[in-house]
Amino acid sequence: MPHRGNMPKLEPKSPSMERGCSVLPGQHMPDSDTMEQQPDSCWLRLKKHSASVKKLLMNSPWVWVIPLILFVVLVVVCEVAIYVAAQNSVDIGKAQAANVLESKLSGIDSELLSMQGPIAALSSVIEQDPNMRRINDKFPQVSDHIVEALGLQDKLHTMNLLPFSTISAVWPRLPIDFQDLNFQPLRSPVYKPVSLRIVRSPADDILLSGPLTLIKGNVRGFGLSMPKFLPGYPVNETWGLDQLIPVTYAPEGACVAPNGSTIPCVIGNVSNPYFDPDVCGDICQPRMVNGVQHVYWGTITVTVGEKVVVDVLDTLRAFDYKYCMMRIEDVQNKFNTRAGGFTIGIDSTVIFPENQTTCSEYDQMVCGLQTGRLDVVWELCVMPNGGWQPGWMLPLQVSIVFVCLLVSALLLMVFANSERRRKTLVRLRESTAELEDEKARLNALLVRQHDLIEVFGNGGKGGSAAGLTGTTAEQIEKVRDALQASNVTALANESNIEILELIGSGSFGKVYRARWHGTIVASSAW
Repeated sequence: MPHRGNMPKLEPKSPSMERGCSVLPGQHMPDSDTMEQQPDSCWLRLKKHSASVKKLLMNSPWVWVIPLILFVVLVVVCEVAIYVAAQNSVDIGKAQAANVLESKLSGIDSELLSMQGPIAALSSVIEQDPNMRRINDKFPQVSDHIVEALGLQDKLHTMNLLPFSTISAVWPRLPIDFQDLNFQPLRSPVYKPVSLRIVRSPADDILLSGPLTLIKGNVRGFGLSMPKFLPGYPVNETWGLDQLIPVTYAPEGACVAPNGSTIPCVIGNVSNPYFDPDVCGDICQPRMVNGVQHVYWGTITVTVGEKVVVDVLDTLRAFDYKYCMMRIEDVQNKFNTRAGGFTIGIDSTVIFPENQTTCSEYDQMVCGLQTGRLDVVWELCVMPNGGWQPGWMLPLQVSIVFVCLLVSALLLMVFANSERRRKTLVRLRESTAELEDEKARLNALLVRQHDLIEVFGNGGKGGSAAGLTGTTAEQIEKVRDALQASNVTALANESNIEILELIGSGSFGKVYRARWHGTIVASSAW
């Protein structure tokens, strides 16, 4: 058995081994007291750790491949879920927008239809007595009553009677309004196309024009016009316009001659445009309605500012919508614009709000068509100011990516630590196996030593054929006895055992009679 004095001694650790960070190459190694006061540099340790991690990732790629695959899968799954949720939100938003569209289009239609009241009232007045001289006398009272009864003071822009398509009665009665007296739209190159379309429409049908530039005030608005044909009158009926009629309700100085002088306001002295082929011709010819001939009287026109429509559209701002409204005459040409902005007439594509010339986001908008009772098609398109995508989508996407990255990083750390432990255990097993092999070799060596000693002993006593001399055998036996005595003495000193006498001996040791704490015991030594 090896003597404990032969065990390897543990060398004391150097200060650099006991601290967390080592000293950089070429740096002076301070004493322990100085090192306790000065901070260490961790650069070398960081480099070693980085190299170790790099080697680990290269030797064991599954450590980072699995977290990477997990990261990609999590991101894809979460992004798909977010996209589906966002699309559901978009669909809900578009459905709500469609409901808002329907209500706003109906509101616009209702606002414009409310302007039919003055036309219907004036039509009734004309049917009772179409003579313009008598209508002229009572027009101020009739027009004021219509406006007050229908509550249109803030909405109605103008109200005009145009017998033979000549402005002959006006409301309101401001001096600027009388400047339009005797204006004949059918003889104006600008207004003739619109006027012919009005006359061509079915009798007593109201036609909506606009938005157009109104004559009065040079503002945008809508015109509602109705051609009036009366039954039971001859084709050459003049409606009292074959002579001049003074306009008694005109304020003083309302009418001005071309030279700037003030003149009395008068109407009349106009002829039926039916008899002038260059003005109206066959378009103004008598019509057969239910078997009865109706002759052309003229036109009833009211105008309203665009405010009646804009006020309805502005309520969309409460929904945080931006809008684009168009009047569609030709859907295929809805994006066409005219030089100088919006043109007069209903053949043009009109866009609200006024400061826009195109509906640039038309493809992204939710649009609704409204065919009103005024023979017009409105297309109103809306979308949220921030677009259809929900505001939470981008922050949630960024958060999801960050969380997936964090989970993958934690998994990478777990796998890396697991791989380190596995490799450490492998090295420990290898070291343990080596130690076991070494121990087995040492044990085998001890057995051979004992066998050799035994052979030497037998050879010395009996002069065996091993060729050992008696002197050699005796020397070996003496060494053996000395070792056993040394072991006995060491055992007695360490265990407080008092050796009394030798009881017996053999090739593997001796047995003594001894006293241990007052008790007689047998003690072996080898």
